[in-house]
Amino acid sequence: MGIKASRSKRSTVRTETTAQPQRHDRAHLGLPRSRELVWLITGPSSVFARRLIDSLVAQGDKIVAVGWNTDKLQDLPQNDQVKVMQLDLAEGLPILELKIAEAVGLFGRIDVLLLQHGGISVQAIAREGSTSDRVKKKHSTHVHGVLDLTNAVLPHMRMQQSGTIVLIGNTLILTEFLYNRLSLIMLPVVTVIRRTLSVGFPLISQWILAVDLADSECLNPEAMSQPGFDTEFKGEKGTGQLVWLITGASSILARRLIDSLLARGDKIIATGRSTDKLQDLPKSDRLRIMQLDVTDGLSALKLRMEEAIQLFGRINVLVNNAGISVKAIVEEGGSDKLKKQFDTNVYGLLDVTNAVLPHMRSRRSGTIVLIGSRSSWRTEIPTVFEYSTSKAAVRVIGETLSVEIAPFSIRVLIVEPADFLTNGSVKTPVYEDNKISDYDEQRKTAKHRIEVIEPKNDPAKGMEILADVVRGEGKAAGKKWPLYLPLGPEAEQGIREKMKLLQDVLDEWGPIIGDTRIDES
Repeated sequence: MGIKASRSKRSTVRTETTAQPQRHDRAHLGLPRSRELVWLITGPSSVFARRLIDSLVAQGDKIVAVGWNTDKLQDLPQNDQVKVMQLDLAEGLPILELKIAEAVGLFGRIDVLLLQHGGISVQAIAREGSTSDRVKKKHSTHVHGVLDLTNAVLPHMRMQQSGTIVLIGNTLILTEFLYNRLSLIMLPVVTVIRRTLSVGFPLISQWILAVDLADSECLNPEAMSQPGFDTEFKGEKGTGQLVWLITGASSILARRLIDSLLARGDKIIATGRSTDKLQDLPKSDRLRIMQLDVTDGLSALKLRMEEAIQLFGRINVLVNNAGISVKAIVEEGGSDKLKKQFDTNVYGLLDVTNAVLPHMRSRRSGTIVLIGSRSSWRTEIPTVFEYSTSKAAVRVIGETLSVEIAPFSIRVLIVEPADFLTNGSVKTPVYEDNKISDYDEQRKTAKHRIEVIEPKNDPAKGMEILADVVRGEGKAAGKKWPLYLPLGPEAEQGIREKMKLLQDVLDEWGPIIGDTRIDES
């Protein structure tokens, strides 16, 4: 019987389907059928995990249920199939490696690692109130902890030449609703980690399963009809001279943007960690150079923004361009390299944005430009996970931010360039200080790929398009505000390929994905 569209207490929308429920057996999921499995499950106090444990026990499997507070786990089934163990994802890789050794000793192996990344209740409605410290606190469990525990288990799975890693995500990474949670910033990061891991073991039985749970309690579709949600803003469109503040102004993309803006009569505040690298910028009364390190923290950046505003009296457009590139195999680089990547590309971007937003809100006008990357869509390549995860986080920050600041006539533009000539980030060497021999061939291939890469797209042409879009002129004249601005044929190709991959999953697994409703009885 089909499920009619209706509303319920826990769900805002039910989808139409006429398919009959299907059995989710192990063979269908790629899991071995010949013996019982040993599962290590994080976050087992959740309703989802408890129902899963009930199902696994009924099938004869064994479970190691781990949580930072074992008091919450005392009501789990008490039998020889279930063992409870204390484990805090935020404890760091060395401690987690010891914990995993202890866990393996309980049943002799771990066949399935199921990671639910929750744990810290830090929620926010406005990204402006979400300082980088709060995001880092959330990341300590949702991302860095997930990565550390995965890397603690991987040596065991590589040794036994089999294993399954299940990472629980959330469908809200694909939405832009007004009341999304702070955790949305973390979800695409985990998505990219799992996509990168999934191509890491081509010769052994290694499965990476992506499970995206719909958290409909977070959704507020009515917000889409609220004043300010319309994406066809006036904003800077059609105005005269604009004042742009650009971070990371020494990059080739930033330099070509500055050339375009000066030619249009706009004013620019060019910032960088070191002003020495900015001395060869064009000499103009409409260009000011200013030292700004995006990793200095929100308090310091607010003071710098006050100084910047005094230079031309306002800031119309913020371009978050500052960034670095880190390349490492997931297991070799671990959370340390990911943290280094995020300090600039995510936390720094968030702090700079929050330092500028009070000024834009007071003027009820402004544009926030976030420089992302096609790499956040094309992630199934060894050594790209640090950079790709940071740019995936940038995209979701922009998506949620766009609806939060819409009522103040402030726009967001997520720019995702692909294969552009840069000053060297593409050529950043692969991290090799923690080599694991199993990955030698992948590392060698990655290094060769970096050596031979030849960018195909012209930064000047890309930045002309960006300027056109923000100003609503030239090639963008008469068009609706896009929110997303992929640049380059490779960007379009990467997005279309990812969309097709997801569509294929939905087409094949639709009846199973939709077979989750609470029985009405």
